Amino acid sequence: MMRFTTLFQTILLVCTARSSFSGTLSCCRNAKDSIQIRTIDVKQHGVVGDGQHDDTATMRRVLQSLDGALHDDMSSCCCHKLHVIIPKDVVVLSYPLNITSCTILQIDGVLLAMPSTEHWPILPPVNIYGNSEDTYHGARIINQYHPFVYAAHASHIRITGQGTIHGNGHFWWQMFQNASVPLQLGGRPNLIQTLDCNDVEIDSITLVDSAFWTVHPMLSRNVHIHHVIIRAPMYAPNVDGIDPDSCHNVMIEHNDVACGDDHIAIKAGLCGLSNDRNSINNCMDKEWEHSRSVPTRNVTVRHNVFRTGMGVAVGSESSGGIQDVHVYNNTIGVCQSGHDDPQKSCGWGPALHLKTTITRSGSIQNVYFENNTVYNNSMFILVETNYHGENRPQIPDRYPKTLVKGIYFRNNRAIGTATAAIFRCDALDPCHEIHVVNNYIANSRNDDPWGCEYIQSYHVENNVPEGLDDCMAASMNGTASNVVTKVNSSKKLWLQHPPLQKEERMAAIAHK
Repeated sequence: MMRFTTLFQTILLVCTARSSFSGTLSCCRNAKDSIQIRTIDVKQHGVVGDGQHDDTATMRRVLQSLDGALHDDMSSCCCHKLHVIIPKDVVVLSYPLNITSCTILQIDGVLLAMPSTEHWPILPPVNIYGNSEDTYHGARIINQYHPFVYAAHASHIRITGQGTIHGNGHFWWQMFQNASVPLQLGGRPNLIQTLDCNDVEIDSITLVDSAFWTVHPMLSRNVHIHHVIIRAPMYAPNVDGIDPDSCHNVMIEHNDVACGDDHIAIKAGLCGLSNDRNSINNCMDKEWEHSRSVPTRNVTVRHNVFRTGMGVAVGSESSGGIQDVHVYNNTIGVCQSGHDDPQKSCGWGPALHLKTTITRSGSIQNVYFENNTVYNNSMFILVETNYHGENRPQIPDRYPKTLVKGIYFRNNRAIGTATAAIFRCDALDPCHEIHVVNNYIANSRNDDPWGCEYIQSYHVENNVPEGLDDCMAASMNGTASNVVTKVNSSKKLWLQHPPLQKEERMAAIAHK
């Protein structure tokens, strides 16, 4: 029933995205009128387009040229739309740009980010972080540089075309590596970000060398990202591919991604305490309560090819809660010749990754990894609930811990160099209902590729090589009774350990 519901939601989402940009919408004030589209070729409206001249002012004027009075603000419809075209062979050099409601930005040439911070705006943090997302070598940086292409509080926007958005990432990466002064003022910018937007479509475009996260929908709804090519070199610092963050109804499909970090990172804001972010939002503060009501929900990642990079991650920012995520039919860790490096580069790190820290609160529930094929990542599966929390402060009493429950790995294959599957939860907050069924590791480096810690309840079946059942059964050993209780749930055999008592949890922490 859950998969049927998700399929229905998927179909609805795709139809919604398509209907936003075609046809006649009956909710316009005059239902008899067809949608009016104003098309602007930027080359014919003052853009120089030689890649040397600063075209920022002209581009901003063009993107704001749709008369606000023409937009029916009383509805969610677009009776009038702006269609801005950067034609082929035109290179527009610019500082950051804003997109408003009912806008199609079609890039058939190149939109190139200015390699300078001199006139680059800086924005305050979004409330679900309370900090820059870019921590700058662990320092607390409050503000963040304006995303290169940005939409805030907008609806019915589309970024498309056969061209390229180029972030000039090397300029920012060098500053990051050298701890340069400009990055003490703000974190690096996202290439594309939507904030509090409805009905967003990003398709067909090529996105190259983002300074930081490449595509970052935040607090947005009905987001469709498809047939996009993303490129950044191996180990480009923190350069993720697509990061939906506190969003509802997201479809990510048919994309081709090679980047420096996570191909996909599904996030939900950040509060909590850790060794390098100990002054951000406290999950016990009342100011954070509203943000908890904005989880990430109903995300589908399917039919993508992931090359250089770290696979699909859920987390680590998960404080608002993440639920109902389906990751299926993806190909991960495909080797390629890097676009900047003549040497072959492949996937690295864990291909299927759930990461959080128990001090971040929130929950991660109903996450499905199914029918994915992994080639050359260095790890197959990793579940970890103490991510970057080795020196975390002591957790206060009554602190809302992170719940990890209902995580499914089914019919996934590791047929290249990916050699291990690790399920590493925490003595203070074990994981629950971990399902691992029909998964296959072809080239294990040892006889036992499985690793397990503090799995409270689980269901494992028909995994190759054998040994995961014993691994799960022993995951609580040394901290609680070795007795394993069999529980029959929904006609499936569950194995459930008795819960740890407080003294046992503290003893386990001391032992670690």
